Amino acid sequence: MNHSERFAQVFRGRTDTYGTWHGSAIHETVTADLYDQHLNTPDSGIGIYPHRGIDGVTWGCIDIDGGDFPTEGAREDEQYNRKQPEWHDWEAMERLAHNLGKALGLKNVPSVIEKTRNGYHVWVFPKADTVPAQTMRRALMAACKVCKYDPNEVNPKQEVLAEGKIGNYVRLPYNNGFADISERFFLDPATRKPVTDIEKALWIAETYQADTSNLETVAKMWTPPRQKSQVDTSVAAPGIVAKLRGLPRTIWDEGPLPGSDRSSTLAHLAHLCREQNLTLQEAFSVVCSADLRWGKFQPEGRDDAFEQLTAIAERAYAS
Repeated sequence: MNHSERFAQVFRGRTDTYGTWHGSAIHETVTADLYDQHLNTPDSGIGIYPHRGIDGVTWGCIDIDGGDFPTEGAREDEQYNRKQPEWHDWEAMERLAHNLGKALGLKNVPSVIEKTRNGYHVWVFPKADTVPAQTMRRALMAACKVCKYDPNEVNPKQEVLAEGKIGNYVRLPYNNGFADISERFFLDPATRKPVTDIEKALWIAETYQADTSNLETVAKMWTPPRQKSQVDTSVAAPGIVAKLRGLPRTIWDEGPLPGSDRSSTLAHLAHLCREQNLTLQEAFSVVCSADLRWGKFQPEGRDDAFEQLTAIAERAYAS
């Protein structure tokens, strides 16, 4: 196989839909040409959906978002933008990425670290063509638990897909022509240096792969949070929103910054509600009303919308 074919095998996924670089789902056949263009043609980056429904997932990925790791005092600066790399604590993020890799490695689950424009990805590639989504997600969540990291995004995001749903895609590394790796590239597992050679990058992804049995062992180390929510979904929003002052009210009014992730912004809003001494129930109401306007969970009609929003609020108020 040539480089593009090998890359397509490593990052295989759904074959009927792929993602654009700007957040859209394209419901067309995923072809070998798309992978080739991703690697070799500027402005042709794609995202791939790992979830194949009842067949499981083709890989897993922990997303470490720079917006969750601001430099000291960044949030107090009026120029602060959580999506701008200069505001990120890169040292803390890289340390976390390697700790996650070590936690998985202790249980014989290899991983591959990618540096992205806004943070890091910790990839796990299974040796099998697919593994159950529940197994992959819980194994990655277990590693996060060991490292005391409360992630906003672990892919796959769903253990079971609702009928007609396709899950979420992840943008692939080495886009915009392989010669330009200024934004997305692997780190050498041995030296931690950027991998700039496609042959080396492919060798790493093809070599550092996990046995399903080892993933199952790690997955058993994580117990999902209780299903019963602490929040009262009947709390009305308008009067509560009126309590917001300063930055949280601005975020609620204006929404995410251009290019910002809605999930992370909802999480930030929940934390700000806590800082302003709103109750958990009130924060949940604020987050729900914001989400209804921004269109992350509810307008899509997701079956797990309130489960996702509950988790965002409860994480912000966890001790």
